[in-house]
Amino acid sequence: MTAGVPSPNIVQIVLGSDNLPLAKHLWSTVLGFAPAGDRITYTRHNGQVMGLGEWGGAAMLYMVGRQELLQLEFWTHSTPPQRALPVDWQPNDIGFCRLGISVPDFDDVLARLGELGVATITPPVEADGLRRVCFRDPTTGVPVEIMEEGAALPGERDRYHDAEPAVVYAAVSVADLDAALAFFGDVVGLERSDVTLHSADDEGLWGLPDAQRRVATLRGGTVFLEVVEYQSPAGGSPADDRLDRQGFKTIAVGHRDPALTGGVFERVRAAGFGWTVPEPASFIGGNHAIGVVTHRLKTLSVPHEVERQFGFSPEPQKWWRPPAHAAAEPHQIHRS
Repeated sequence: MTAGVPSPNIVQIVLGSDNLPLAKHLWSTVLGFAPAGDRITYTRHNGQVMGLGEWGGAAMLYMVGRQELLQLEFWTHSTPPQRALPVDWQPNDIGFCRLGISVPDFDDVLARLGELGVATITPPVEADGLRRVCFRDPTTGVPVEIMEEGAALPGERDRYHDAEPAVVYAAVSVADLDAALAFFGDVVGLERSDVTLHSADDEGLWGLPDAQRRVATLRGGTVFLEVVEYQSPAGGSPADDRLDRQGFKTIAVGHRDPALTGGVFERVRAAGFGWTVPEPASFIGGNHAIGVVTHRLKTLSVPHEVERQFGFSPEPQKWWRPPAHAAAEPHQIHRS
């Protein structure tokens, strides 16, 4: 990483969902994130950017919490058809595998989860006086850790939007911790951090009690990246890393300034890795890295003027309940 070059932000969490209406309800009504728009697309460019071939078709849902320059992006693919998460998938399998969010209303969130019929994997535990618990998102299959917001929770989560929850971290299971740190840290430019988000005992929260692992933490803006090499049980390798699948696809890193995001693009290419689309450094839209240790990392630039277009700010309310008098009185039909 070149001295004086700002580190990129983690700007997007990219997830594959098999039920976008339920995902929207879960992440907004239950967890408190704000809907930020949706999109239906069927283009050659979509297929090329995702590395899926000639054409790509999908429906997408965007959500934001309180942080600036950070989005949750949910996909359901139609072309090619989305592949289901394998039934034997475990959160130590290689690839992006887990997500942690903070909420100030921990008890209320658990109550709303229960009303939706979503169970936690274990009872809550306490760390530094704050509670934590994990559930499997029923639409993506990804373990989501709910962390009680408070001064003892690591990191700084700004309030750019009028929303309560925030993303604390994304986790990636890797085959070689040193190689992963060289890529995500030295090449991509995420900051090395001495923050410890979890002890080995916390592995039971997402269903891996007694796991032995090596772990390191990086940071991109207000979001941590927890990089984990599982030694026992060793993480299984997926048959391929194509993005037309349910689950935790990848993360995106970038800046407001497309030229700075272009610097990430150039460093990754100089390190010998490819990109799905050979766009110039000024490219604003998304692109995906190709290579074993890249885990399909995405780049994305989000200048202020495209926040609404790209789903990085809460959307205006689309639907509303009509006033009682309007519902009670039928429309009058006038005939001449």
